[in-house]
Amino acid sequence: MNLNTNLMSRYQITKATNELIDQVEAAATPEKKIELLNQLLSVAQQTNKPLAEISTLNRLGNMWQDLGDIQRAHSYRLEAQSLLQLHEDISPANLKINIEIDLGRSYIEVRDLKNAEIHTHKALQLLNQIKKTEKREFIHCIILINSSTIADLSGENKLAIKHIKEALQKAELLDDSYLLALTYVNLATFSLNEYQINATQRYAREALAHAIVAKNPLIVRKAKMLLGGSYSRASATYRNYSYSAKAVRYFKESAQIAKQFGNPIIEVDTITELATIFSQLGKPKQAIEYFKKALQLLENIRKNLGYEGFQTAFFSSYQSLYNKMMFSSLQDAQIDQAFFTSETMRSRILLALLGRARSNVNEWSQDNRTTLQTILREYGASALSIAKATEKNTLSISPEDIIREDINNRQTLLQKKRQSFMELYEAQDIHHALWQRHQSPSPATLEDAQNLLTADEAILSYVIDHNNITIFAITKDSYHFQNLNYSSEQISTDVEAALSSIIELQEILLDPFIAEYWFNRRVNSPWPDEIQKTYDILIVHLKKLYAILIAPLLPVISNKKHLLIVPHGPLHRIPWAALHGKAEYLIQKYSISLLPSVSIGIALETKRYPKNKTTIVFGDPDPDDNMFKLPGAKQEAQIVHQLFQSEQEIFLGAKATKSNFLKHASDANLIHMSCHHLFDSTTPLLSFLKLHGGTAEDQNDDGFLFAFEIAELSLQSELVTLSACETGRNSITPGDEQYGIVRSFLTAGAQSVLSTLWHIQDQSASYFFSNFYQRIKTHGIGDSLTLTQRDMINHPSYQLPNFWAPYILSGDWRKTI
Repeated sequence: MNLNTNLMSRYQITKATNELIDQVEAAATPEKKIELLNQLLSVAQQTNKPLAEISTLNRLGNMWQDLGDIQRAHSYRLEAQSLLQLHEDISPANLKINIEIDLGRSYIEVRDLKNAEIHTHKALQLLNQIKKTEKREFIHCIILINSSTIADLSGENKLAIKHIKEALQKAELLDDSYLLALTYVNLATFSLNEYQINATQRYAREALAHAIVAKNPLIVRKAKMLLGGSYSRASATYRNYSYSAKAVRYFKESAQIAKQFGNPIIEVDTITELATIFSQLGKPKQAIEYFKKALQLLENIRKNLGYEGFQTAFFSSYQSLYNKMMFSSLQDAQIDQAFFTSETMRSRILLALLGRARSNVNEWSQDNRTTLQTILREYGASALSIAKATEKNTLSISPEDIIREDINNRQTLLQKKRQSFMELYEAQDIHHALWQRHQSPSPATLEDAQNLLTADEAILSYVIDHNNITIFAITKDSYHFQNLNYSSEQISTDVEAALSSIIELQEILLDPFIAEYWFNRRVNSPWPDEIQKTYDILIVHLKKLYAILIAPLLPVISNKKHLLIVPHGPLHRIPWAALHGKAEYLIQKYSISLLPSVSIGIALETKRYPKNKTTIVFGDPDPDDNMFKLPGAKQEAQIVHQLFQSEQEIFLGAKATKSNFLKHASDANLIHMSCHHLFDSTTPLLSFLKLHGGTAEDQNDDGFLFAFEIAELSLQSELVTLSACETGRNSITPGDEQYGIVRSFLTAGAQSVLSTLWHIQDQSASYFFSNFYQRIKTHGIGDSLTLTQRDMINHPSYQLPNFWAPYILSGDWRKTI
């Protein structure tokens, strides 16, 4: 039905609208309901009825969620929320509550529990402002059910039980089959999590009965899945395999309902249970087939989750599925499938984004851009004030660094700015992702990995699980895997121990007397006792990491020259070059480069940019600030500029502005940034490079070049070097997505990024980059890094790992500039 309201009377419009509403209620499929709801939305918009428009947008969101398109669902709900804010004075409380509840549902579905709790709590606050009626009690019961789900997923079991028991009381008083079915589903879920098999079956059967009365196939499916789960647990606990047959039957019935409904999100859970039970039965081939089906469903879901926040949150709950598939494949000697699975689970968002168009602030409305500019200016100023007040020689603002009460107050203000930024950025990014969906390239196979290599190169790809470290060692003509019974907690402790010793070395050298002796001593002069003792401890830690992560692979890599390392989880913080064997550092035997994944390595290696040979150099942007001035960076930048004889002017001091960077970066083949860096571990998108700000020519240029802004650029750079502190630091999220400055430059199109793991000393950085750049004109980037680090190991002033080991290369290692 196509309605032209311009040709209709008010009575005709009302009649047609009511007919559409009746048709929506009678529609047999979600697709038909969506078609009719879109017509209702059109009528509401044409007749200028904002409340009807808001309600219809929210209902469309609910229908899209039932079909498993969470991103589209959330987009409709955000649009409804935005319109409601414009008409808040005429919007009834029930409509406001429903929108908050359903926004919470979006976040529950993708396991973003923090935001789920925020919106569910808002709904409860609004509910408490209205009178107690039967409808109010129905809504309160829904809120309690959602709250119990959030608490359970957050590990707060007692709170989850409290909420669901209160919901059950209300559902029984209302005698509502739909509410009773939902409540018993949650009770059965909580019981299954606690291995209470009898209680699970009792609650699941209650849920099934009420769901049938309510004619709700989705809850029927969930109840059958829970019954299957109870029999699966019974089979594993009592070794009675007759229970397994019942579990398989219920799981298959549940999967059939899910498939008929067309929602891959609910289907994948059931298929995963089937895979798990066949694995328990010692039938790896059948298990692997179901795991493959589950992973394919996840790939289909990924296509509809373009928004990064949703992908990260959603896939966090499926990491165990990828690990189970990988281990099942290894047990069945399917190493190629195991490696492919390891690639499927890591850095997929970054792989999809490499060099592609992203949400761009320039496309936002003027009001939103103005609001964003205010947030960023205040955030940057607050962050710098915290850095100065801590009186540390670093710009890190991780929560552990903030120790004084007044600083805590500023940190609270900073957190408010983070929240304001994320609310604004999320809404824009969801809208962009809805209309600019990126198809993620297929992950690399074992054959692809081998084709990437030359004869003297090897890939070491790591996967960290709770209790295991799996390593894939791949060469041009062979492959091998090693599974180590070593927990993620143990390896994290080992990494932190090594880093602590490095930081201690740095702090010792802050003593002016020790520093004067160290930098002026003769080649064979003894080391100060404090340095010797700390160095000896550091070497113990570095040898332990070498023994765990490198030594088991020596038979495979002993005759190779270059190691292409793909870290995972806590291994991203390791200074790989400094790992120590019996007699030498790892960098003294091999050249080393890092990749987020082999798939990304292939994508970067195949990039082809015009050879424009343009170099832009930024250095020492705040020479008049005693805390932030970098005299060594100025010298370093001048050397780089002279070596490459760039036609571009060098950007030093007041010329090293954000405006100049944005103006010239897109054409540069080589970008060198010698400045300060602030890493925000809470909101990595707000990490920034500190350039010169507040010039007379451009008062709006505050000098904060944020990570999210870099990611929006379109670069053609073969190499970006970040001569700044901790530019290699990342916040690691599930799926091994690494968020920080390096990721932003790779996303924008850079093929290689040279960054640092910790604070770098100004003079040693100048020495490092001067030598590095002299070499890359004749050597590849990776070889130049290696030769420079080896040179520093032999330099009496810079031989300690804290001087040469922070430098890491991510991306294409073979390029010559």
